[in-house]
Amino acid sequence: MTQLIDFRTSTNIVLANEGFPATTFPLGTPVAFGQVGLNVTPSDDNGGIRVLIKGEVGLFIFPDLEFDPVFQVDVVRGTTMNDPIISTTFVQYLAEIPGIQDITITAADFNVPPPQAGPLIYTIFATSVNVELGRPGPENFNASAYTG
Repeated sequence: MTQLIDFRTSTNIVLANEGFPATTFPLGTPVAFGQVGLNVTPSDDNGGIRVLIKGEVGLFIFPDLEFDPVFQVDVVRGTTMNDPIISTTFVQYLAEIPGIQDITITAADFNVPPPQAGPLIYTIFATSVNVELGRPGPENFNASAYTG
């Protein structure tokens, strides 16, 4: 029988800011906007550990962009972009439709090895691939670990 081991949430920006955003996603630089540490121990590995991941990030397309913006969202098992990538999502928008856009992702990590010590950490990153984009929010990240 499947059992919930742990569930964690990370909220960076609760609600989307109306109007012109004060901060941006710089061009080509991954920005960590959420991180969770699940309390998983080696004794929890009863039939395999599975992790369900959900994330949400808002972006702002500035008026008069020359190119259609491309945005990337990555989830890693760990804390840096050098750690194992669990999910990568690319989204492209039309430059002629400026304003706030919302991206939601769902990912899963199967047969996860339990950490020898400490929490099982997941981090979500957002990257503006080809043009600088606004960062109005929301920014949320959730993960839940199951076994059995």
